[in-house]
Amino acid sequence: MRLVHFSEIDWDVDELEPGESAPELPPREVTLTVADDLDVAGEGADFLSDHYGWCVLGFQFEDVAQVEEADKCPKCGERGMDRLAWNEDCTEVRCVSCGTNYVPPAE
Repeated sequence: MRLVHFSEIDWDVDELEPGESAPELPPREVTLTVADDLDVAGEGADFLSDHYGWCVLGFQFEDVAQVEEADKCPKCGERGMDRLAWNEDCTEVRCVSCGTNYVPPAE
């Protein structure tokens, strides 16, 4: 599994009938876990459509750098390097996703 950041997601919204309110759309930007073998460029629209139930006209994406499985947050499982930060003296890591401070296992 790997993390992919999807952005500029263009959801296919049909024109509304007069008096009809706009539906609540899924996010235009999201980070999701995908299978390692998923061809995001070719299959990403289908993946997003399956996940949210809306057709996708287009999107941008980039893989998110991750820490090793053993170094993930012990509380929420976060592995994204941009969500895990060492403290000033490099003695523990703070998970931005859930607020947990932890010491990763020694190598």
